[in-house]
Amino acid sequence: MVETSLKARERQFSLPSLTLSALHWARDGEPVIALHGWLDNAASFSWLAPDLSRCNVLALDLAGHGRSGYRPGGGAYNIWQDLPEILAVADAMGWDQFSVLGHSRGAMIGLLLAASFPERVKRLGLIDAVLPHCIPEQALPSQLGQALIDLKRSSERKRSYYQRYEDAAKARTRGAFPLSAAASELLASRAVTPSAKGYYWRYDPRLMVASEFKMSDAQAMAFLDALPREALLVLARDGIIPSELQDDASGWLCRHPRLRRRTLEGPHHLQLTDNPETMRTLAQEINAYFSE
Repeated sequence: MVETSLKARERQFSLPSLTLSALHWARDGEPVIALHGWLDNAASFSWLAPDLSRCNVLALDLAGHGRSGYRPGGGAYNIWQDLPEILAVADAMGWDQFSVLGHSRGAMIGLLLAASFPERVKRLGLIDAVLPHCIPEQALPSQLGQALIDLKRSSERKRSYYQRYEDAAKARTRGAFPLSAAASELLASRAVTPSAKGYYWRYDPRLMVASEFKMSDAQAMAFLDALPREALLVLARDGIIPSELQDDASGWLCRHPRLRRRTLEGPHHLQLTDNPETMRTLAQEINAYFSE
């Protein structure tokens, strides 16, 4: 955990369709919008952002997460739907140009944003993710069908309630990407909510719905190819990208001209690790890249 005197300021942005919340580590430096992963929130960057000494970091609670509102309508949360909301926040900040730092799902969103709006996004930092999950084109009909089934069931999905706040926070120490108790508590501080039934994580249940559409490998790669400049990709040795893909010197992950790749020892949530050396190196890599 980073010890620092720089404190985050709570921000809110009233957009036409919903209100987004954010944490702002305001300082003179490169404007950076930080985008968290699936079911995480802006607190995901609370240990890293204070050490990004050359960055003016605004970490969003993306729609349906943290303290932000739920997206109106009845559909799934597709990653391209976040783009206009992020641009609206940048406009509200007066940032004609800014950089993006994304983790996991936030990295995938950042890639789409940087490739689609190169005149707005100066630099792109990616933590343990690049391309969205892709499927063969032949699988699109079944993908759409599953999404519609999930959507129908989402209104019937029962939340998990906990008698104590501490139990709700502890729940995030388990799962596909386990977190330390301290990291779980950090995320819980923006998302665990009391109710008459007990404490619960307040993310929109529709975040559990499958996307109606997923790209093919070629379609997703087109966004990476379209980046106007090199992006920084910091991979976790024990993250979501298989080690064999990380170590394949002939593969696109190692050879793509738009990727400046670094690999650090640690789990998928590199920015929430309790390893001080990993945190220090991660901050150094990001500071150097965003100050070029």
